[in-house]
Amino acid sequence: FTLIMLKICRNFPPAIKGKTMFALIGVIIFSSAGLLYVMLGGTDILPGLNMLFTFLGALLFGISFLTEPRMLHVLSFKMIRMQVIDTKSGIGLYSYSWEGTAESGDDILFSGMVQGISLIVQESIKRGELQEISLSQGILIIKKIPNSSIACVLVATKSTAPLRQALSNFAEQFDERFRDKFDDICDMSNFSQTTELIKECFPFLWDA
Repeated sequence: FTLIMLKICRNFPPAIKGKTMFALIGVIIFSSAGLLYVMLGGTDILPGLNMLFTFLGALLFGISFLTEPRMLHVLSFKMIRMQVIDTKSGIGLYSYSWEGTAESGDDILFSGMVQGISLIVQESIKRGELQEISLSQGILIIKKIPNSSIACVLVATKSTAPLRQALSNFAEQFDERFRDKFDDICDMSNFSQTTELIKECFPFLWDA
């Protein structure tokens, strides 16, 4: 368990990595301090103190996860990028990269790639909208906004049910807030408040 917590600490964003330290300390106390106390004969001096170590360790660990629930998602997937594009023109309306993901690439090239693949699928296969693209080290999850050419594309290392649901919520909120701006997609300032939606729809993820 200590090794798992160490891995979580290593993968947590540097800006908020300190929040994981209490959880790590709690795990060490919970899994090691009490056992060492017994092995070293401490129970002959103060019987029951090992149970206090266990309680304190569990308490620190529990409080840490309650105050920073995003730690639960660190090992299940890593976020890379969110991009909103117009699949008809290939224009990117909005782009957001999570911390430590400078490798996410060029926005224009990315938008053009998604547009091209979507058009090929629609014209050649004719089996509906493209929803996911699997890669050897990640996945693109695509959510099209109904009755429009706008698509929300999420790039992550893994697709999970909570992640897909969060993307659906984001697409719905984006539609509600900016539907009247879809006729003027060349003015990127129309979508400058999209970052607020990221924080609302992906509360379990850290900010870029």
